[in-house]
Amino acid sequence: MIAARVLVAAVILVASRPASAYEVSVPVRLDTAFVRQALVAQLYTEPGEHAAVWKDGTGCGALDLFEPSVDVVGGRLRITSRGEARVGAPVAGHCLFSLQWRGFVEVFEEPGLDGRTLTFRVVDSNVYDAFHRKRFTTGVLWDLVKGQVHPRLALLRIDVGRPLEELRAWLPLVLPGSEEHMETLLASLDVRDPHVTEDGVAVTMAFTIEPRAPAQPPEPALTEEELARWRASWQRWDAFLTFVVKQVARDVGTEELRRAVLDVLLDSRHDLLEALSPSGPGAPDPVPGLFVKAWERLAPVLRQAAPGLPAETALQYLSFITAADALAALGRLGPDVGLDVSADGLRRLARMIAPASTEDPVAYSEEVDPELRTLLGLGPPLPPPDVAPDVQLDLESWLVGTAWADVDGEAIARLNRWAPSSDDLDTYLPLVRDLLDHLRRQALEGSDLTPEFQGVYLALVPATAWEESCWRQFVRQNGRLVPLRSPVGSIGIMQVNQHVWRGAYDVRGLHGDIAYNGRAGSEILLHYLRDYAIARGEERQPGGIDNLARATYALYNGGPGHMTRYRGRHRSQALKRIDDGFWEKYVATRAGREMEVARCYGG
Repeated sequence: MIAARVLVAAVILVASRPASAYEVSVPVRLDTAFVRQALVAQLYTEPGEHAAVWKDGTGCGALDLFEPSVDVVGGRLRITSRGEARVGAPVAGHCLFSLQWRGFVEVFEEPGLDGRTLTFRVVDSNVYDAFHRKRFTTGVLWDLVKGQVHPRLALLRIDVGRPLEELRAWLPLVLPGSEEHMETLLASLDVRDPHVTEDGVAVTMAFTIEPRAPAQPPEPALTEEELARWRASWQRWDAFLTFVVKQVARDVGTEELRRAVLDVLLDSRHDLLEALSPSGPGAPDPVPGLFVKAWERLAPVLRQAAPGLPAETALQYLSFITAADALAALGRLGPDVGLDVSADGLRRLARMIAPASTEDPVAYSEEVDPELRTLLGLGPPLPPPDVAPDVQLDLESWLVGTAWADVDGEAIARLNRWAPSSDDLDTYLPLVRDLLDHLRRQALEGSDLTPEFQGVYLALVPATAWEESCWRQFVRQNGRLVPLRSPVGSIGIMQVNQHVWRGAYDVRGLHGDIAYNGRAGSEILLHYLRDYAIARGEERQPGGIDNLARATYALYNGGPGHMTRYRGRHRSQALKRIDDGFWEKYVATRAGREMEVARCYGG
């Protein structure tokens, strides 16, 4: 198997050039698994990864190497191969004075560059017996190693032109400018500095970029066109990241890595909530900053995943990672470089990792994506929602689906037309309590949650709904019945965020059906409780089993990166208030006092 690792250590240098030009350096690192596969493909080409290094033509002399391994020792690349040799004199059809050997050959190499090709120079070697003892350092065998093995292993070549050409074709899509400016930038693109790293070899790709001219002061108000451009920018970014994460999740070999890459998506979508509207006229494009933050999370996952990738896939990842490193470096330079992550730029970048895909990687859709739900661990889509036609969803249309057959349909229909007031809580709250009780128990029926943790979950659902919405799906605004929503797109009784969970749930159901929204939130809580808080042993922290509730709610509120915030010392006061508010409600719910939710309404 082949592996390509490119560490996210893109170095940004302010070079001593006229007009304060920036030099962007991107280290392209090929780990030892990548080098080994290139070695096998080029030199160990006989069955069983064998290399017939020397044969004397008489049958009395031969040297074979097989089962090569590659690692780094003492700052040098080491190739170790098992070997077999025989050396004798052919006399009258017989081999006389025959020397037989089985053991290991160890060769040390240093990398160099020939244009865009990584070359390797042999600088030392050793020969060992089958017990890895150094007993054959002189004589005929040593001469064979130096005379035959050294030149053979020095033939190894690795072409780094593919990521270079991808970068050359891609940079004009994200750094718009005059033709002359772009020609100057591309002419500066260079490959240099071959060197050994702690886990492989590396070269550096570098280019020089001139700062753009100062921007004109922005107009004092945001136009509809500016808002539309802003919305299109973050939506195509979210679509791009979702496309890439799904592709990586398909490619990686372990559930742990798959979970890690999906965590990047959820955390990045929580980051996105801060960029849903511009802070003011002239606010910078949010995408470069979002990309840098997401890339810092995603790159380590790709490094771990790399050893399990097939050869062609690894080469695709190499190009993708190199370009992504360059984009992250440019993003860190700030607005001076005029970075514009266009739709075409994101498309080209996405197709480096999935060239055969016919899907548009920047197409933004709010439709339920069954594959994404499966990858997230949520299973098949929820039953369709039941949306009352007189609820003002502010959407172009709504889906009217089947009712929840095992819940009192009349009660749900009533709740789906109800914005409660303090005068009708005695009727409203018991109906919601019964609905939440049904939803949480229904979720448990299909789960493998053990009895010791079920009590935590049963309290989590109503406590979360209390903290998030005071058990409300709808409110009245100007006489209209509208879903309860936050400024960043959290909706309904469970305040399920339609942007964070895009593709996992029917947006119209989240808005217009209290049962659908409640089931979605219950499903997310169960997922976070089982697959994160319990899986990572939060109940073993000081505080015991109820830590699971604290951790699960932090996940629900802030994403995978927030799981341990409840026990952190450096929480912001805002997050502390949120966590403390939930904890108060959870304790009350565990004690059977969930109807104290009525306090929300001044009762």
